[in-house]
Amino acid sequence: MRLSLYIFNSSGAYLGALALTAALVVASAAALVFTAKALGRETFANQALLEYQFGKIGKGTAPEIVFVGDSSLGNAIDAAEWERLSGTEALNLALSASFGFEGTYNMLRRVADWTTPKHVVIFQTGQLMQRPHREDGYIMTAPGVIGRLVSYWRMSMSAQQVEDATRWLAEFLMKGKPPPSRESIIINDYVMQAAQRSPNRKDDGWSPSSIRPEKVVYLKAIGSFCRDHELDCLYVHGPLAEPICSRSDAYFAALTTIVEEAGIRLVGSRPLCVPEHEVGDGENHVHPDLKAEYTRRYFELIGPELRR
Repeated sequence: MRLSLYIFNSSGAYLGALALTAALVVASAAALVFTAKALGRETFANQALLEYQFGKIGKGTAPEIVFVGDSSLGNAIDAAEWERLSGTEALNLALSASFGFEGTYNMLRRVADWTTPKHVVIFQTGQLMQRPHREDGYIMTAPGVIGRLVSYWRMSMSAQQVEDATRWLAEFLMKGKPPPSRESIIINDYVMQAAQRSPNRKDDGWSPSSIRPEKVVYLKAIGSFCRDHELDCLYVHGPLAEPICSRSDAYFAALTTIVEEAGIRLVGSRPLCVPEHEVGDGENHVHPDLKAEYTRRYFELIGPELRR
């Protein structure tokens, strides 16, 4: 009996010490991140993007058309140019492909908690169907207070954030002043592109066999949400660099079937193909100087569908 009690007490003391150590480590990491931020350290792009796009929802005039999707959208659609062309309020809530269809679904939920737009354009890179399922994309974009807290904590307290904050503070202490600021993260309503352009890949295009079946789950959830909330939702492929674009007809034919089975109206059976001199810093990104021009091209594609 005494031996059992001793073991129980010893185990309890060990677990208590372990919990205390873990709490101290977390508190120390949080102190590093928050202190660096208070002194002027800028955050990483994905966190800045989330905070920027969340901040648009519920502000100003309710839009008639809302765009949700990934970086192919963020780099191709200029909301101000769309408003000029259409004469109606537009809102671009592009995230990045790292948040997946899960992030798009939750951005749609957040919009519906605020207003009921006349049209919703789901604008995704065709490559998204090849990427792994991202449950983090759902967790970090979920609406509600708890979702916001989880999102902030996950983005702020990643190992990368703590490491960068530690380096930033060390430089601050050694030099007695903040390190040079990075360039502004958000430029022209989206994350600034890298300076280096992405040359076109000389391959044979994408095969339907590269489509991941599990990606359909949240795409179907988006379709169901649109129907349940009586939203006019359209699906549009983001732009894609040549020669991949023109060599992937079978891939986009398969994707057409998937989108239609999800119950979402598809606009255009293939992407707008981007020639090499118009490619930005990724095969799904147009050059920053051409954002307004591609907005006009997409307006010509989508506009007639909005009048149906």
